[in-house]
Amino acid sequence: MSVLKTKNILISVLIFIIVLTVYIMTLAPTVYIGDSAEFITASYTLGVAHPPGFPLYTILGKVFSLIPLNSIAWRINLMSAFFGALTVSLVYLIIHKLTKKYLVAAAASLTLGFSQLFWSQSLFAEVYTLNSFFAVLLFLILLIWSENKKIKNLYWFSFLFGLSITNHTIMILLAPAFALYIILVDSQILKNIKLIIKMFLFFLLGLLVYLYLPMRSAQKAEFLWSEINSLTSFWSHVTRSQYGDVEIFGDILAKLNLGKEFLVELVRQFLWPAIVAALTGLIVLFKKSYKLAVFTFAVFIFNSLAIIFLRSIGMETNIHEVYKVYYLPALMVVVIWLGIFISWIIDLVKVKIKFHKVFEVIIIILFFSSAVYLLTVNFERNDLSNFWLTYNYAKDTLDSMEENAVLFYIYDGTTTSDTEIFNLVYLKMVENYRSDIAIISEHNFFYKDFNLEFPLSFFQLDNISKRDELLKLTSQINNQDIYINNILNQRNNSLGFFSLANGLVYKIYPNLEKAKQDITNINFRVDSIGQERAKEDEVIKKLVAHHYYNLAVLYLNQNNQRQSDYYLQEALRRFSSQEYIDYLQYQELWQK
Repeated sequence: MSVLKTKNILISVLIFIIVLTVYIMTLAPTVYIGDSAEFITASYTLGVAHPPGFPLYTILGKVFSLIPLNSIAWRINLMSAFFGALTVSLVYLIIHKLTKKYLVAAAASLTLGFSQLFWSQSLFAEVYTLNSFFAVLLFLILLIWSENKKIKNLYWFSFLFGLSITNHTIMILLAPAFALYIILVDSQILKNIKLIIKMFLFFLLGLLVYLYLPMRSAQKAEFLWSEINSLTSFWSHVTRSQYGDVEIFGDILAKLNLGKEFLVELVRQFLWPAIVAALTGLIVLFKKSYKLAVFTFAVFIFNSLAIIFLRSIGMETNIHEVYKVYYLPALMVVVIWLGIFISWIIDLVKVKIKFHKVFEVIIIILFFSSAVYLLTVNFERNDLSNFWLTYNYAKDTLDSMEENAVLFYIYDGTTTSDTEIFNLVYLKMVENYRSDIAIISEHNFFYKDFNLEFPLSFFQLDNISKRDELLKLTSQINNQDIYINNILNQRNNSLGFFSLANGLVYKIYPNLEKAKQDITNINFRVDSIGQERAKEDEVIKKLVAHHYYNLAVLYLNQNNQRQSDYYLQEALRRFSSQEYIDYLQYQELWQK
C-alpha cells in the first residue's frame, strides 16, 4: 500500500488541520522567553542569529513575517505551529506505513502532537519544530527508499539532510543512524563510489544556504550577532566554537543525572504504561524487521543520551530545561514504537479472541482517549495565547527612561538575560519602539547606536570585569543620562559608581553622594509585570524575581522599608541570586 494513496493523504491533512488549529488557539501573541525575540528579529530584518546562524530558519521566518495577519511576532510564532503540525502529520504517515492501520497511526501521531513538550515548542519562535520536521521527513524518505530502492530518493535525502543542517547543526548527530540504516538495507552502496560522490554533492548543495550568513553580514543587516567577514569567522560561527559545545569527558556525574532526567521526562510526557508499551513495540519491531528496529533505536539514542554525553553541561542551573528541547526526535521515535505496540495487540486479538472486532474498537477508543487526555491536561499548561509578560517587561524597561537616554545592559549568559536583551532588540528593531534610546551591551547588537570594538582579551574576562570595562566606556558619554539593568553599589564595581532605582532600570551616578542628591528625580514606576503567569518556569521566575529586586531597591530609595522588605521577600521566594547579595550591600551603604 503506497504512502501516497489518497485516503492516507486526506487523513494526514486532517491531522495537520486539527493539530494546527489547537496550536493556533494556544499560540503566543508576541515574544516569549529565551531566543524567541532574537529569532523573530533576525527573521524580520534578515539578520544573523547566534551560532550556528540558523539561516534556513531565518529565511523561512521572513516568508512567514509577510503573512498579513496579526503582529510580526505572531506570524513568526505561527511558523513553529505550522512545522509542528506538519511533523505530526508525517509521523502519521510513518506509523501507517509500518502498521497499515489508519486509526492506530492517527491516535499515535495525535499523542505526539498533544504531548506537553512537543506542543510547547510549537507555540513561539524557535528552531525545534522545523528540526523535528526534517528529522521525520528524512526518516520517511529512507523508509520509502528501502521499499523501492530508487536512487532519486537517496539524492533527495542527501539534499534535504544538508538543508536540515542549515536550520540546526544538531541534525549532524543523526548522520550515524541514517548511514547505518542505508548500509543495513543495501551494503552494496559502500562499493558504489560514484553514487556516494553524487550523494555528497547533493548534501553540499543543501549546505549552500549557509552562504546567507557572510552575505548578510557584508550587507550590514540590522541585527548581527557578530561580523562574518572571513573564512575563520564563518567557520567559528557555524561550528559554535565560542560555546565550547563538545565535552565528552566532562562532569560525568552531572551527565548521568541529565540522563536520568531524560528518562523521567519520557515518563512525564507519556506516563509509564505508555513507555512500557513503547519498549514492547521496539521488541515487536525487532522481530519484524531488525534493520528498522536498529534504525529507530539509533535515532532515539543519538537524539537523547548522545547529546547529553557529547555536549558540555553549560552554566544554567536549570540545565535539563535547556536540554529537553533537543529530545523531540526521540519522543517521535517513542510514539512510533507505541503505534507498533498497539498494532501488535490488535493483531494478537484477531488471532486469539473470537469476538475480536469489539476488542479492537475498545483498544482504538482507549488509544484515542490517551491523545484526548493529553489534550485536556496540557491545554492550560501550554496555553500562551495571553502571554504578554516579557513583552510588557521590555516595554516598561524602555519607558522607565527619559528621552535620549543610554541603557547599559549587563549580560550574564543565562536564558533570563537572553530573554531581556532579545526583547529589547525586538522592540527597537522590529517595532521601532523608543528609537531615541541607545543601548550598549557586550554583544554589540546595537552597533548602529554605538559601534564597540573589543580586543580579544576582553572576551577572556569574567562577567564582572567585562561590566567594569564597559562602565569605563559609558562613563565617557557626555550630556546623556546612563542607566543599567542591575544594582550598582560602591562595593560591586571597581569604579565606585552607585545607582538609583528608576522603574525597571537603575540610573548610574559617580558615587553615593551624587545619587542621594538626585533622589527626588527618580521615575516611580511599579506596574510593569502585571499578572504573573502561574507556571513553573525558572526563566520566568528569575525575570519576575529581578523585577521584585528592582522594586525592593526603589522603595528603599523612598525610605519605605516595609514595602522594600515585602518585595525583597517576593524576590527571594522566586529566586535567590547575586542580586540578593548586591541588595544587602546596597542597603547597608544607603542607610549609613
